[in-house]
Amino acid sequence: MCSFLAVLLALIAQPAVGQEGGSGRRCGVLGDSLAVGAARHAPGCEMRARIGIGSAEFARTYAATPVRADAVLISLGANDGGRSDTLDNLAAVHAAVVARSVTWILPARGDGARRAILAIAHALGDRLIETRAVTGGDGLHLTAQAYWAVAQIPVGAAAR
Repeated sequence: MCSFLAVLLALIAQPAVGQEGGSGRRCGVLGDSLAVGAARHAPGCEMRARIGIGSAEFARTYAATPVRADAVLISLGANDGGRSDTLDNLAAVHAAVVARSVTWILPARGDGARRAILAIAHALGDRLIETRAVTGGDGLHLTAQAYWAVAQIPVGAAAR
């Protein structure tokens, strides 16, 4: 686990990629319960997150208002249950993000959501965080140390 956290923290030092942009806010955290957990360790970041939200509801509720930040962390798809529209929903959410750096949290479960996130991240040059090695007892939600480390990515990227 320590080596995984070291890798996560090393990501902070990598050059930012993603859409060009910036904002009044330095960082944003968007998504589901994994985003809520990370946002607790990033109090200066804008948070648009809710426990249990799926990508379709998130896109309908939040994507109409652009997120402008230096760095954005997104966690969505874990609650989609194999929906066929996950890729479209995630693309709509990403389209509402204007940031120098976008990082996606790959949920430990949900192969369809994982494939959709991988496709978007690879197509747009976004970063990815693999979570399978750092989940708690339920096999989905992260350990406290992992939430802290994940939260440092948008905070660190925004500080550059």
